[in-house]
Amino acid sequence: MAPANANLANIKMVIFDHDGTLAATEIPNNQATSDVLVRLGFPQYTLEYCLENFVGLAQPAIKDLVERENNTTLPHDFLDQFVREVAALTEHASFAIPGAIDAVKALARTCKICVASNGERANVIRSLKNMGLLDVFGEDHIFTREMVDRGKPAPDLFLLAAETCGVAAHEALVIEDSTSGVRAGKAAGMHVIGITAVAHKVDEARYWLLREGADVVLHSWSEILDYTAPISIN
Repeated sequence: MAPANANLANIKMVIFDHDGTLAATEIPNNQATSDVLVRLGFPQYTLEYCLENFVGLAQPAIKDLVERENNTTLPHDFLDQFVREVAALTEHASFAIPGAIDAVKALARTCKICVASNGERANVIRSLKNMGLLDVFGEDHIFTREMVDRGKPAPDLFLLAAETCGVAAHEALVIEDSTSGVRAGKAAGMHVIGITAVAHKVDEARYWLLREGADVVLHSWSEILDYTAPISIN
């Protein structure tokens, strides 16, 4: 059980990452990335490689990285291929991390909530719908990387979310599983909780999340609810 943090009493909004935070979608997402790249003639990008190197990166960033590494140009429909692959893997499935759904609903009763994800919007919307959370957030409170010039680790997406929801950056709390997300949250001037619920190497993930500036790293949604107990309707 994580102790409550009294410093959160002035928090007015919680910003949830999606992949690896609310939903255990890192495996299907990276499987889709691997499948597309292998089909395009790059067998070195196995699922294991993608999980090790691409977690937290937006697909345009992955595309740029692969092109630089291989001195090539990927097809213009690379992102569309990725979206179709993810849809095939997740069409009717809920990948909700244990406790995530209840935590979202609990925090929605005490403050504003939104999603800010580097993921492709269609995939994020589908996942939230499958989890029964789309109506809890509302589509106008789902922010995805194509809405800004720079995705995470830049702070742009979090700052857009706060501005749109009428909350100052220091009044927002971010929950993230990736180092790029933690860096983005801290660059935005927000309180950041790292979560390791679906980390493949929990101790290593905790180390890197703290190193990137997470204010605290917790393993489960029950611990996060304990930690955020001081947040109340302002």
